[in-house]
Amino acid sequence: TTTFLAAGVSWAQQPEGPPELLVQYGTPRTATTFQFQALCAAACLRHGPTRVFCGACSGGAVRNEAQSTHRSIVCKTHSLDDARRVVRSASSRTPMLFVTARNASVLAENTAACDGDAWRATARNLAREWGGLEPAYVQIVEILESRGHFIVRDLDRVLGGLGRVGAASDAATRTDALDALVAYMRYWDRLRSCCGPQMSADYRARLAGNPAAGRDAGDPGYAACETIRVRRRVLFLTWRTFFTMRRGRCPTTPQVDAVERLLVETALFRQCARDIPQLAALQAPPAKSGAVATPVLDGQYCARAPKHRRANSGTGGASAPNATGASSEPSSLL
Repeated sequence: TTTFLAAGVSWAQQPEGPPELLVQYGTPRTATTFQFQALCAAACLRHGPTRVFCGACSGGAVRNEAQSTHRSIVCKTHSLDDARRVVRSASSRTPMLFVTARNASVLAENTAACDGDAWRATARNLAREWGGLEPAYVQIVEILESRGHFIVRDLDRVLGGLGRVGAASDAATRTDALDALVAYMRYWDRLRSCCGPQMSADYRARLAGNPAAGRDAGDPGYAACETIRVRRRVLFLTWRTFFTMRRGRCPTTPQVDAVERLLVETALFRQCARDIPQLAALQAPPAKSGAVATPVLDGQYCARAPKHRRANSGTGGASAPNATGASSEPSSLL
C-alpha cells in the first residue's frame, strides 16, 4: 500500500516541520472549492491524516484550532478582510495565502501558460492591489480550464514538496504523493460535476427531463456527464434498437457511481478521508468559523442518489444562482 513515506517509516517516526496555516481565498465562481479540496489533500500528504484540520475561516477565527496539535490548518473564505486577518494574526504558524482569480488575458500574454509559472505576474499585481498582502499562489480560472485537474501539480513546488514534511529526500516518495493527489482530484472533480447538491446545472436539467434549460452540448463548459457510460451487450436486435443504432446512438447506461468507486479506492482517500471529513465531501464546509463539511462519499452515494436528485431537481446548493437552484458553472469553477 502506498504510504507516501520512505519504505519502513511511519507517520509518527517522521520529524515535524513547522506548523502551517493555508488560507484559501477567492470570490464565488472562481474554483475556490477545487483549490480548497486540493489543499486539504496536499496537507494530508505532508503531515498525516490525524494532524490536519480543514474548515471555514469566516470571521477571521481559527484561534481554537491554532493552539491544537494539528500541524496544518486549511481554511476557506470568500472575504478578503477575513483572509487578511487570518494571515496577519498567525503568529505561531507559517501562513500561506492561496487565491483563485480570473485573468482573461493570461493565455494570450503568456504562451507558456502551462509551464506552472504564468500565475506569478497575477500574484504580484494582487499584492500591490492589496497593500502588500502577497499570495503564495494564484490559481487562475483560465489556466485551470486549460490544464484541468493537472493544475494541482503546481502545489508540489509551491509547498516545497508533497512528501512527508521533514522526511529524508526521496524522489520516489515525492512522485508517489504527487500522483496520488492528481488521481484523487481527477475523480473528485468529475464526480462533483455529476453527483450531489452542487452538480452541474446542465446535468441536473437533463435528469429533470428539461435538457434545454442547461448549456448546449457544444459549449466548452458543458459538463457532459452522460459520457460517463458503458456499452450494454445487445442480445436481441429489435427494430427499435436497429434504428437507434442507425442514427449513431448505442444503448448505454450511466456509470457516475463507478467514478465514485474509483475515488474511494484511491490511496489518498483510503488513508486520509476517515480523519479529514472534507476529503469525503462534494462541497465546501458551511461558511462559519470552525465548520467542517459533511462526508457523504462511501462508494455508493451516487448510486443511491438518482431518484433523490430527480425529485429535488429544483433545490440545489444554497449558493446556486439560477432558477433551478443548481450552479450554472462547471464544477471546477465553484
